[in-house]
Order: sequence, then C-alpha cells, then structure tokens
Amino acid sequence: MRPIGIITALADETAALRGLDGRDGYVLRQSGPGPERAAAAARGLLETGCGALISAGICGGLRNGLAPGTLVLAHRVRDAAGNGWTVDRAWRAALAEHLGGRLSMASGVLLGSDRVLATPREKAEAGRIHDAMAVDMESHAVAAVAAEAGLPFLVLRAVSDPARTHIPRVAFRGVDRAGNRRPGRVAKGLLKHPGDLPDLVRLAFNTGRATRTLGRAVTFGARIRFGLGQD
Repeated sequence: MRPIGIITALADETAALRGLDGRDGYVLRQSGPGPERAAAAARGLLETGCGALISAGICGGLRNGLAPGTLVLAHRVRDAAGNGWTVDRAWRAALAEHLGGRLSMASGVLLGSDRVLATPREKAEAGRIHDAMAVDMESHAVAAVAAEAGLPFLVLRAVSDPARTHIPRVAFRGVDRAGNRRPGRVAKGLLKHPGDLPDLVRLAFNTGRATRTLGRAVTFGARIRFGLGQD
C-alpha cells in the first residue's frame, strides 16, 4: 500500500505527530505557514510516492461554540474564491466512527484563507460569507493538489483560537517561514506592546490544548487508512 503524506505548517503541530512519521505507512512533512508552502510540500510528498494526503494542524473557529481543543473533522474545504473540495467520504466516516466518544469533534466546512483572521469581527464575517465553521491557511492548498492528482485527502484540525478570541500582533512574530518558533522576536514585541501579553498567554494555552487533541486523534486513528474502512 502506498504511504500517506501528512502536511503540517508549524513546529508545534509537527511535534504532536512526530511519533507517526515513518510508521504505519505515514510520511510527515512540515511546510511552514501559508498555502504556497503547503502546496509545495504536498507535491513533494506525491513525488515520493504518497497515494493520499492529510492536512493536519490547528485552526481558528469561525462560529461560536467551538471550544479550544475541539477536533474539526471537516467534510469539505472551501477557499475565499468559492472553490471547493470534498474530503474522501469513506475515509472520513471511518475515522469519525473510530474517534467517536474519545474526543470532542465537530463537522462542517473548513475555510482556506491566504491570511490570518485575527479578530472576532473578521472571523464572524468570514464564517457568514463562506458558510464555514473553522479556518486555516493550508488545507485548501493541500486539497487542490490532491484533487489535481486524483488522490484522496483528509483534514484533521483542532481549534486553537475560538471565534471570539483575538490573536495579538506579537503572535505573528513568533513563527518563521519554515514554521519554527522565534521566541526572541516575541519577547521583543512584548516590550513594545506589553498589553498583548494576556491574549498571547491565552493563545499559547489554547494552542497547547489543540495540539494535544491532534496528537490524540492521530494516536487513536493512525490505522484508519484509505481503502480499509477499519482498523
């Protein structure tokens, strides 16, 4: 059976899934944030022989009620231009059944954005316009690459910033283009904007909850593979 490629954007996401890399036919690739890098990583995985793709990581909530750490098992991905891609139904259904009762899960449309939606107002507007429940910056790119190749894909995301939370400006300093942490830049940013500290602490705590959910989801569902429908 051909391996399954998993694309993450950030080092925290990668760390949560590290134990899966090279096991059970999975290959993990950290792309860095943004759709262009995610698409390049997805194509690279296909060139190595992967027969399916998973976009895995954290996401922002667009609708009230999605608590930090909720697993978003999206059934469809949509971008801001109105393009849409449906995940592999059988694969998703098998995983949802397997994870049922183990984790707090939500199902719906995931919006792919080319930029961070940082404020509650931006999130609410995007959710309304695109009829989406959550947002990230990579899944739509992975979905497009998989669709172009005629291969199945799946989305596994966990909520790190709910709809009513604000992402502070210093958080944007905290990650480089490869998706690795830059704590020194964050510290310098806080010296200029100390009022961002409460929101930053809250975001860090919620991101920890999200990555733990992601790790648990993969641990419980690692053997649910396309074409099997069972563990």
